[in-house]
Amino acid sequence: TGLKGLFTHVLRDRAWPYCLAVGEFIASLLEKGGDGKLKLPLSTSPEIHANHLDAFLTPNSNYDLSLIYALFAALIEMAQALGDTASQTRWQDIFDHLDEVAVEIHANGSPGALKLSRMKFFRNLTVTFLI
Repeated sequence: TGLKGLFTHVLRDRAWPYCLAVGEFIASLLEKGGDGKLKLPLSTSPEIHANHLDAFLTPNSNYDLSLIYALFAALIEMAQALGDTASQTRWQDIFDHLDEVAVEIHANGSPGALKLSRMKFFRNLTVTFLI
């Protein structure tokens, strides 16, 4: 009862079903790449190129990948809070097989500039904003 009971009620009856449905949908879109990592077949980074065809990237934009990481991390945490170990294990397995965020790697092995995807560097693109 009290605040914990309210939190459990909202989590179980509102947040979990909604996030679960979104997670199921996103999981159905993911495809295993040659490296064994899960990827979207087509991804976008809408803050560049005014969301025209140039904004669509393969395999994953860091934008989409970050949203997917946040979703699956939340699903893992919610499943744990609800005591649903089967769901927790499932979402953790998907999370563990997601592609890494793309960054430029310097010659010494240290991470450098953030890329938009494995194919495009952020610093080489003109960002377009509609005001």
